[in-house]
Amino acid sequence: MERRYEPPMEDEREVLGKGTVSLSTATVPQPLLGSYLPVNPVQRYTFKKWAPDDWNRNIETKRFQSNRDRDASRVLRSEAKELIASSTTKSNRTQTEVTERLGERVQSISYWKFELERGIQDMTSEIDLMVDEIRRVENAIQATESPMLIARDCLANRQRRIDSDLVQDDAEKALLKELEIITDVRDTLKRTLENARDQQSTNRDCKHQLEMDWSDKFSANHLDSKSVSLKNSRGNIVYKAGSAIYKEVESHPENWLEFSQANLRRSEQEREASMRLRGSMAATLSRTSQDMREQADRVEGALNRRVAETEEAARHLETELKEIDRGG
Repeated sequence: MERRYEPPMEDEREVLGKGTVSLSTATVPQPLLGSYLPVNPVQRYTFKKWAPDDWNRNIETKRFQSNRDRDASRVLRSEAKELIASSTTKSNRTQTEVTERLGERVQSISYWKFELERGIQDMTSEIDLMVDEIRRVENAIQATESPMLIARDCLANRQRRIDSDLVQDDAEKALLKELEIITDVRDTLKRTLENARDQQSTNRDCKHQLEMDWSDKFSANHLDSKSVSLKNSRGNIVYKAGSAIYKEVESHPENWLEFSQANLRRSEQEREASMRLRGSMAATLSRTSQDMREQADRVEGALNRRVAETEEAARHLETELKEIDRGG
C-alpha cells in the first residue's frame, strides 16, 4: 500500500520557544533562570512564561501530532499484517513444494539403493563362485606334479638300459609326449589362474565401489527421510547460516545419477566377464584333464606292448641259449 506524501507541519513549539507578545506584557527570551534575573519584581514573575493562547495552541499541536502518529501507526500495522500474511502464504507454498521434492528424492534414493544392493549381491555370488573355480585350478596344478614325476622317473629308469636295449622306442616317445603335454597343461593352468586372480581383484574392486555408493545412498536416504518428517511445530528447528549456499564439492542430479549408473554398468560388465572366464576355466580343466588321461592311456599301451615284445625276445634268446648249451 502506497502512502501519500504530506508536507511536514510546522511545530508551534519552535514558535512558542521564540517568545510571543501577550496582552499584559511582552515576554522575550532571556538567559537561563539562575544565571540572570531581572531586578524589577514584576518582571521576575513574568520571566520566561507563555501566554494562555500559546499554552492552548501547544496542547492542540500535541493532540494533532498524536492523532497523526496514531493514524501512521494504524497504517503501519495494517501493512505489517498484509506482509506477514503474504510471507506466510509464500513460505507455506514453498515449504509444500520442498516437502514434495524431498519425498521424490527419497523415492529416487531408495530405488537406486535397492539396485545397488542387488548389484552387490550378484557380485558377491560371482566372487564366491570364482573362489571355488580358482581353488579347482590350484588343485589341478598341484595334481599335475605326480604324473610329471612318474614320467620323469620312467624316463630316468629307461636311461639305465644297457647297450642295444638303449633304444628310443614307442614307449619312450609316448613318455616324452606325456611330459610335454603335462608341461603345456601346467603352463596353461598357470596362465588361467593368473587371469582368474586378476578378474577376481577387479570383481572385488567393483563390489567395493558399489558398497561405497550404497553407503552414501543409505546416509542420504536417512537424512532426507528425516528432513521430510520435520514439522514447524518441532521445537528443535533452528536457522543454520550458509546451509543453502552451493558448495563446489556438491554434484548435480545428472552427475549423481550417472555415477550410480556407471558403477552398476561396470559391475555388470565385469560380472559377465567373470562368468565367461569361469566357463573358459571349466572347459580348460576338462580339456587338459582329458588330454593327460588320453596320453596316459597311450603311454600305458606303449609300455605294455614293449614289455610284451621284450618278454617275447627274452624267450627267444633263452631258447637259443638252451640250444647252444645242448649243442656244446
